[in-house]
Amino acid sequence: MVIATTHVKSLRRNVAWMFVGNGFYAFCQWLVLSILSKLTTIQELGYFTLSLAIATPVYMFMNFQLRSVLITDAENRWEFSEFFTIRIATTTLGFLIVLMIGAFFGSGTFFTILLLLSAIKAIEAFTDIIHGKLQQQESMSMIARSLMIKGSGFVLSVIIGIVVFKSLISGLLLYFLLCIGFIYFIDYHFLVRVTGKIKLLSKSITRTILIVGFPLAIVRLIIALNGNVAKYIAEISLGTEKQAIYSTLAYLIVMGDVLIQAIGQTFIPRISKYAKEQDWKSVKRLKFYFSIICIVTGFSLYLASITAGELILKILFSAEIAKYQHLFSLLMITGILVYYSSSAGQTLTALKIFKPQPWIHGVVFTVNMICLLFLVKPFGLTGIVYATITAYVVRIILSEWLLYRHLYLRGTIS
Repeated sequence: MVIATTHVKSLRRNVAWMFVGNGFYAFCQWLVLSILSKLTTIQELGYFTLSLAIATPVYMFMNFQLRSVLITDAENRWEFSEFFTIRIATTTLGFLIVLMIGAFFGSGTFFTILLLLSAIKAIEAFTDIIHGKLQQQESMSMIARSLMIKGSGFVLSVIIGIVVFKSLISGLLLYFLLCIGFIYFIDYHFLVRVTGKIKLLSKSITRTILIVGFPLAIVRLIIALNGNVAKYIAEISLGTEKQAIYSTLAYLIVMGDVLIQAIGQTFIPRISKYAKEQDWKSVKRLKFYFSIICIVTGFSLYLASITAGELILKILFSAEIAKYQHLFSLLMITGILVYYSSSAGQTLTALKIFKPQPWIHGVVFTVNMICLLFLVKPFGLTGIVYATITAYVVRIILSEWLLYRHLYLRGTIS
């Protein structure tokens, strides 16, 4: 009983740290969008959001979800140096891919913003795998502190760039330089404190890591494309300004999802541990708690959007964006579905049900694309939201069906 109580307290403490750290970091990322919407042109805001939409899917795929593989490696089959070496190689390739995309589709200010954001994403990829090791050791407080420092640095860099140098590009360059310092003086320092002197590079790499991570990489790529394909279509069909408005509003869902992902990162190791012990009752209990947290989070944001949506958008962004209050409320309905589906997806990952996930997300992506092609032209930005809602309903149905087969039936048999 004492051990169980200690585990509950430890889980709550970890959830609290990850909630605070990731919540603050997501808030800072939103604050950057808010600053851009108030202090720059809608065109420059559009370049920023489009650059993120291009770079994010590439890095999500090239990260190979090594962090998830690392934190679910309860048997310690692989060395951390293998993960870090793979991350260096895949991140370098990801950076080159983004450069090629940027060189083909854009130039001038847009290309420069894309280049800097891609470089920042590359540094964040190294930070991510270090955080994975800290998470495996349940050192959530260190991860939270690192994220809070980085988030503050991002906001300050953008403010200095825009206010002092009158340039978003200057702000992004400053933040890139700060990220280099952060990863050495903060993240690596925390890693050494937890693990002692640790080897970062490996001459040999176990291919099994890539084999295990590849299905997850496909999943994350499809998820990223699902989240960003609407922005590509909005850019092509409706123009940069409409794309900027949609992307800015949609980021409020992303903010919430960052919190859900953070909470999930504390549940995943524990669910994985209980599954290894075949304690299916505990697995189902944690899955239920996680799902309730997701639903409550989404519903709270929806209530805020219908009661004070216009005021919220004026405060957070600008009067121009506040005109889209109805779109904001529809997006918050989408948020409920996004958060719940995220809990189901992370539970699948915790149970090491990797291979079926690409098929689920492939179906969801196909549904999303078909709906977008038919709904954007007659309904504009509202059509994008309708398509997203349809896609996430399909994702929830497929994910829960898979969980029922692999978890609930197995738990009943056990």
